[in-house]
Amino acid sequence: MVDPDTAASLYFIINTAQKENAEVVKAEIQNIQGKYGRCKQEPKLPDFPCPFTASLLGLAWTMDKGEERRGWPYVSGVSFTWVKMPADSRPWAPDCDNNDGITVIDVTDPGSPAYCFMSGEGSMRPITARGYMLYYDDIGDVPAHTLRAFDCIPLVTQDIIDEAWPPQDKLEGAETGPSTDGDNFPRDTANSLISSLAELSLGLALDQAISIGDTSDIERLLLQPQKVDLVRSHLQRHKPFPNSALSLLEAVLADEHDSEAVNLSGFNLSGKQLLQVLSSHNEAVRTLNISFNEVITSEGMSKLLAAMPCLRRLVLIGCTSIMDDDLCDLMRTEPELFYTLDTLLHPMLLEIKEPPQWPVAFTFAGSFDMPGEMRGCCLPVFTPTSVVQSLLDFHDMAMAFLQLSDLKSASRGGMTAQAAFTAVREPDVRWSRRALAAAPLFGVDEWNMPPNWVCIFHYGDCELPAATAFQYAFVKHNRASHSPDGKAVKASVQYFDLPGFLTMLKRERRPPVDKVLAAQLSRRLLSKEES
Repeated sequence: MVDPDTAASLYFIINTAQKENAEVVKAEIQNIQGKYGRCKQEPKLPDFPCPFTASLLGLAWTMDKGEERRGWPYVSGVSFTWVKMPADSRPWAPDCDNNDGITVIDVTDPGSPAYCFMSGEGSMRPITARGYMLYYDDIGDVPAHTLRAFDCIPLVTQDIIDEAWPPQDKLEGAETGPSTDGDNFPRDTANSLISSLAELSLGLALDQAISIGDTSDIERLLLQPQKVDLVRSHLQRHKPFPNSALSLLEAVLADEHDSEAVNLSGFNLSGKQLLQVLSSHNEAVRTLNISFNEVITSEGMSKLLAAMPCLRRLVLIGCTSIMDDDLCDLMRTEPELFYTLDTLLHPMLLEIKEPPQWPVAFTFAGSFDMPGEMRGCCLPVFTPTSVVQSLLDFHDMAMAFLQLSDLKSASRGGMTAQAAFTAVREPDVRWSRRALAAAPLFGVDEWNMPPNWVCIFHYGDCELPAATAFQYAFVKHNRASHSPDGKAVKASVQYFDLPGFLTMLKRERRPPVDKVLAAQLSRRLLSKEES
């Protein structure tokens, strides 16, 4: 078997280090710098200062699709909001029932997290995965490739433990000391640039070029790879961003050789400037990060979405001019602007609070054979392909639980659905390398509020054959309106099977569904007549 703590730690580390997830974790850490006191100090930490990171962590510890043990998924808890812990929780406190030790994961550099384990008996000494398993379990039960994976991950050192939890904050009498086994991997936590004369000269030259409106000489410097990051960093300091530097920024983006994923985090570009910079390849851009843009507004974002029909992922952490109410109003009054997106990351949409405080675009609700037991997941945006892939993942896990005669324990909670629907992945991407797309939240308050689509999935009798164990329907609530000839059209409710659902999404002019995935899902689900 795989120890849950070890497996969850490895999954979280691998998942966090994925490019799409790492850039958001990094942005969340940057976004809270200098805002809060240490544990139990003022200004008090909110329960979830980094909700995206908390969602990654919670899902890693409560749901496993069964990649390590094929056909043996794992799920725990009723829903994510039921198992969460506040950020200032102290795992060594006397009232904390902890007999399995402590897992520490340092995501200061989310692209390369570090880890350690500590025993639950008052010791604050970091130990490796091998040492932890020797302490608690039979290490022979742990797959060798799991332990080898940990051998490649840096170990959190004692100085990092002491910095995060000063000795006076720890349980009285707790021991500290050097790592008890394994190699310590040195970590560069400074990450500060020591300005050289060459770098200073480059900055002065760049400012001069921008002031005269001719950056051609600087653009030629981009042929030297070591200069690209310096130029990018210097351009981020310009607030407001000068129009005369737009061609240089375009050259920087061209040098990064990834036309599908554009990172403009930290650049104070207006909506008009963004459109100009992206105009040369806006048909190709699928992922756009404009975090910490302090001037872009909801109006500017709407024009951006209208001009980028291929965009699937938009990251808006630290965009202080995109107000929560304005974003909600835009999602409610012009939902078609968001039809191309499968991921929209803004602090308001990530807030861990049920029911969701934003307009819901898609709800998945699973019910068991007893009335009143319904859990699931709500999404602010979705595409046909993202929903189909999530349904495939969910169905495969539900079938695995059915074969284990453990469907009831999985279905009564919402963790299976929340894990499946809150991330997106291409078919050839492993579960552990998915990109988180939403916080794992659920609510029924807006089920009948257009433009929300609802998928109701009923878990049938576990004793029935697999083909009849599940029933489903896609539900669409339509607003009261007026026809072109002025006649009133009553509000209505429509029910669809999978083909009907995909046909309606096509009429809404959403992106086309992946036909291979749709065919796979169709073979797993009952038709409208059968259901």
